[in-house]
Amino acid sequence: MTSASRKGPHPVLVQDIFDEILDYCYDPDARVGSLIQMRACSSVCRSFRSRYQKHAYSTIKIDKNDGQRTSLLLDIFEEIPCVVCHVFELELELDEEGRAWFVEDQGFLSIMACVYQPGYSFKRLALSSYTGQPSLQDVSKIEEIFWKPYIAANVTSLSLSCINDIPLSFFASCVNLRDLTLSRISTASTISVKTENYPSIQALQCAFPNPAIASFLRGTSVHPPCVDFSQLRTLKTTLNNWKEMREAQELVNNSRCLEEIYISNTEVLRYHSLRVLLNLHALNSLRVFEIGLVFAAPRREEDVISDLAAILRSLPTQNNLRRLEIICFIGYDDFPLQEGEENESLEKYLDVNWAALDKEILRIRFNTCGRAPGFA
Repeated sequence: MTSASRKGPHPVLVQDIFDEILDYCYDPDARVGSLIQMRACSSVCRSFRSRYQKHAYSTIKIDKNDGQRTSLLLDIFEEIPCVVCHVFELELELDEEGRAWFVEDQGFLSIMACVYQPGYSFKRLALSSYTGQPSLQDVSKIEEIFWKPYIAANVTSLSLSCINDIPLSFFASCVNLRDLTLSRISTASTISVKTENYPSIQALQCAFPNPAIASFLRGTSVHPPCVDFSQLRTLKTTLNNWKEMREAQELVNNSRCLEEIYISNTEVLRYHSLRVLLNLHALNSLRVFEIGLVFAAPRREEDVISDLAAILRSLPTQNNLRRLEIICFIGYDDFPLQEGEENESLEKYLDVNWAALDKEILRIRFNTCGRAPGFA
């Protein structure tokens, strides 16, 4: 036996195994529980520690009343400097009046100075309001102290929710922004917007109608469009009346390279007609189409499957669709049944034109470039 054969496993490979074990334990949808389990592992075996730290500090959430937490984070960053490079996402809340308390918090600004370093992981900001949907206050101070130094040139992912009057310049200045999530926000054009190097969005999640998206696409009376959607790859939205999906159709028309569309139901699963919801004629590159639809009560005389077939019919004959997922529900607003409908069976709800859908699925399967798509 040679000396090389007597050596133990390569230490890097062994550490990779430990890392994979903790990665398997981590569930971002149950983050707190996952981190508790991972912390227990790291306390038993030091080889788990670095991976636990990576997941534990990947997202930092701070609100106005977290002064003690801010001090603790600064102490940790000083004691264990390596964890600073793991911070990927920062979650912040405005106060109840819509003010950005953090621009006057020196402890918080010290944290930003730590995480904002060349080569570090910080790339995502999630900003929301403490309560209601207030107008953003102290805009100039936010821009000069927080947005320009730490956000504009750095973030690639931005999530904004429940805030009104966000200046268009905030978006236009994020030149590296690729992933955008918007929920119940509005924009304001009170501050000048630069006219070049706009962010090019590749993934968008929002509901329609959406005045902010309309401003991005069409500009305002005083500003031209300031966000580029021509390279959009992924669109996630909720199902709504087709008349309110105008901006969604504009996005589809504007981006010839859209690859994934996800249309989910509203929270209450109400029935919405799919008639002329979207026209996909320009999307040769579409690979994934997922839609949640609601079957209406027989009294409505609506055929949601025929409407879906019409949407699929607009897909080009030569296409790249790989996955078609249709999620079906019975609408909550159709229960309890009205008088005289007590004996209506589930089969009557599902008595729709399945043949039309079958026809389009066969067309897509036989005309897909490459391998036939999967269906769920």
